[in-house]
Amino acid sequence: MPSVNINVFSLTLMMRWTIVIFAFNEEGGIGKVIQKVVDFQATADESSVEILIIDDGSTDRTPNIIQEYVKKNPLIRVVSHPRNLGIGKALQSGYREATNDYIVALPADNQFEVELLAQIPAFPASQFYSFYRSNPYSVWFRKLLHMFNRWFNYLLFGIRLRDVNWVKVYRKDQLQRINFEMNSSLIESEICIKLMRMGIQPIEQVSPYLPRESGKSKGGSFQTVSKAMVEMLGLYRVIKQFSANSQAGK
Repeated sequence: MPSVNINVFSLTLMMRWTIVIFAFNEEGGIGKVIQKVVDFQATADESSVEILIIDDGSTDRTPNIIQEYVKKNPLIRVVSHPRNLGIGKALQSGYREATNDYIVALPADNQFEVELLAQIPAFPASQFYSFYRSNPYSVWFRKLLHMFNRWFNYLLFGIRLRDVNWVKVYRKDQLQRINFEMNSSLIESEICIKLMRMGIQPIEQVSPYLPRESGKSKGGSFQTVSKAMVEMLGLYRVIKQFSANSQAGK
């Protein structure tokens, strides 16, 4: 567990969090993630930490495991998609349903250190936090996709982020200013680009990338990657229109 400055930790506990856990067939990891988030909740006034789980049409034991925790903790809220809609739609559901001031979406594969959230202080509407993985990928295909994504975002949109597809901490009032238009994993690129075009700047924070203990990664699947590739042209059009509208509104 990372060392935590007590002053920062105290400040963090005064924040009102919504912690979104998004899952599709993660029976091997979701229980551990929920427990870590419950432990984080227990360190604060429980009412200041909302736990919101998005079950994106899981067909394994994921829904059963979720319900086991719901029975023990009535503060856990669940949104269930009737079928698998993909990462983009899962994130959209989480961001729209969140009710508290600071919002973070965590994958249910237990590859993010939940304890790192204790190092995030309250921050103004002019900033957001962007975690980046210190050791993103060991597989060459995933490394190539990661590099291409960074190049794509910089070349077309002029944004420099080490890891646009990893965990972010946003403010609710920031997300309320955005009309979500992307339905794939490019939703995070859309959010970050729009925020930065509005003058809201990222604070980048390193995090370890824990090894997956079970199941298969969905982020690098052919279905996820192919959908994102098709939507890249759509993202360019969305951002171009967004910039034009922003200029016209000045």
